[in-house]
Amino acid sequence: MNENMSVKVPIFMIHGNHDDPSGLEYLSNIDLMSSNNYVNYFGKVTNIEDIEVVPILFRKGATKIALYGIGHMKDERLNMAFENKRIKFKRPLKDKDDWFNILMVH
Repeated sequence: MNENMSVKVPIFMIHGNHDDPSGLEYLSNIDLMSSNNYVNYFGKVTNIEDIEVVPILFRKGATKIALYGIGHMKDERLNMAFENKRIKFKRPLKDKDDWFNILMVH
């Protein structure tokens, strides 16, 4: 809603295996694009021991969509996280069962 920005089509993205966050600051090139308001970056996992996935909520008329994202993780690590129940998916506070859930995974 910034009047100085004129983004026509909102772009939502997660990182893949070629643009993994790294280094001391745990940044990727998508962080730079997001900080300049070119894209909406979500799904970045900063704690691999307890992964909390928070949705982006879209509502248009009666349609409600909850968009979840998990950026690239090695298959073994993601599988162990699911097996050990280390991944928690947050749900919308109101009308939890009325939302259509979509999960983006790289």
